[in-house]
Amino acid sequence: MYDYYQKKIKEGRKKKQAMVYVERRLVNIVFRIMKDKVPYVQPELKAKEESA
Repeated sequence: MYDYYQKKIKEGRKKKQAMVYVERRLVNIVFRIMKDKVPYVQPELKAKEESA
């Protein structure tokens, strides 16, 4: 979530706005877990491609 928060800050969001994005994302994850009754599996992080 910290990386997601930092991404939102870099997009120009204020700290409070970025935190709301993080909170909303967490709520969506929890809702999905409760609805589907399956454990949370963290998605694999994609390797960042370096442009040279």
